[in-house]
Amino acid sequence: MIPDRLLPLTLTLVRPAQRLDRYNDPTFDYGDAATRTTFRGWIDQSTANEQTPDSRNTITGTWALITNRAGIDANDHIDWDGAAYELDGPPWPVHTPAGVHHYEAKLRHVEG
Repeated sequence: MIPDRLLPLTLTLVRPAQRLDRYNDPTFDYGDAATRTTFRGWIDQSTANEQTPDSRNTITGTWALITNRAGIDANDHIDWDGAAYELDGPPWPVHTPAGVHHYEAKLRHVEG
């Protein structure tokens, strides 16, 4: 595993509550009903945001999450420094010959 001193950020894992919407379909609730736990990690920008020349489309950047924390689900959100991120697919373990070294995931910034 990565030593804690190399994972300097305190991140918040937001595990959504499930509820039914007005059509009786299940949906995720990231508000007050969600469970929040803190963990150590690192977030680094992988690609930058860019606006196209016609200013009509924005290309959204992605961030990389690096952590020792297992059990992060693709539906979870990560809060850090006033920003919220959603996972872009499930996290994956990074292996060495000795076994699992850490976990990584791609993140996208979300509003709210």
